[in-house]
Amino acid sequence: MTDKDLEDITQNAIKNYRNLNGHYKSYNHDDICNEVETNLVKYEGINDFCMNVTGILKKFNKLSFYGSSDIRKCTIVNLWLFDYIVNEIIKDDPSKNITAVLSELFKFWNKIISHNICDIETSLHHKNYLNDIKKLYDYAINYDALKMYAVGNMYTCSKSVKEYIERINNLYEEVKQKCFSYEYGNCKLLKDIENYYSRDYLYQVRCDKVKDSDLKGGEREIGSSYPPRGQEQGTRHEHHSVSGDGSHSAEMHNVDTPSPFASTIM
Repeated sequence: MTDKDLEDITQNAIKNYRNLNGHYKSYNHDDICNEVETNLVKYEGINDFCMNVTGILKKFNKLSFYGSSDIRKCTIVNLWLFDYIVNEIIKDDPSKNITAVLSELFKFWNKIISHNICDIETSLHHKNYLNDIKKLYDYAINYDALKMYAVGNMYTCSKSVKEYIERINNLYEEVKQKCFSYEYGNCKLLKDIENYYSRDYLYQVRCDKVKDSDLKGGEREIGSSYPPRGQEQGTRHEHHSVSGDGSHSAEMHNVDTPSPFASTIM
């Protein structure tokens, strides 16, 4: 069970997907969506989904998201799209398959938006890769909130937040290995994260201690994979963040050492 700290920190990614889920329905493409529904008659909810997708594509340039401005809007749309298909349309029904849904999307996608602006990220049709890369992207989206929490609490975190950061670091290493061994094939989206978030930048999110309330016998230092403070060469990194209203701000951060989360894939 998550605690309130973790729930608050991870709200940006949740709000982004929630806003995409039904807020952009377009009723100007009834002919397209009626045809999709006819071709996928057994796929419950496909018409509403189609109207949502066409609305998102039509209003793509006006979309705004919470979290870091470094993450491409198209990537967030694709993560929402594939997650919705898998969990709301297919739902482990062996009589349905994602290829059939994608085939219908391809018929109208580039009639509404240029593939140079946003295209379907077909690598996400692999469910395991989708689940893993979505978790990594959600972490990147939530990064600013995580950093503010860690710094504001003098790197003392709740047990759930510490475990969340550790899970993502471990997941990154697992995904990197699967990409290296070609188990995951095209790992473009993972490379995107590494391009957006340098090693030194991600290191700022760390937990040196666990809150007293989460420990038995009082607060103690956490065993960490990070080097002791003061033993690394400092650097500075500028980051631009975006607020809910789309406004941007720039800030400089002191950074001390690379994060294991962002080592480079060749």
